[in-house]
Amino acid sequence: MERALRDLLIAQLRQASPVPTGVALPRDERALAVARAVLENPALRDSLASLCKSVGVGVRTLQRAFRRDIGMDFESWRRQVRLMKAVELLVAGRSVKEVAFSVGYQEPSAFVSLFRCAFGDTPKKWVSKLERL
Repeated sequence: MERALRDLLIAQLRQASPVPTGVALPRDERALAVARAVLENPALRDSLASLCKSVGVGVRTLQRAFRRDIGMDFESWRRQVRLMKAVELLVAGRSVKEVAFSVGYQEPSAFVSLFRCAFGDTPKKWVSKLERL
């Protein structure tokens, strides 16, 4: 029974939308444009200043919009998006190194460290535990 449930969960995650669905989005149109750019490409390494400039908004204004509408600053939100995309890719069977690069980390060790802080395990251990369910 547990194995069937796990297989169903994995199948559903593999068929899920490539865009993370569990993150809040800002209401401010300019902040939303920046958020969409990150959602479309979580590996995007552009600075916040550069992203703001591309949509004609100041960094402080964007940060206020994220705090007001989402309850966190932009960089925390971007990390959340990257982690959600990483989970999707890990469940799909991608290697830790490939996932790290796909979500914008230049060094897999930095990704592993963030993942461990967020989930309490390394990506490999986390996937292994998921497979045992």
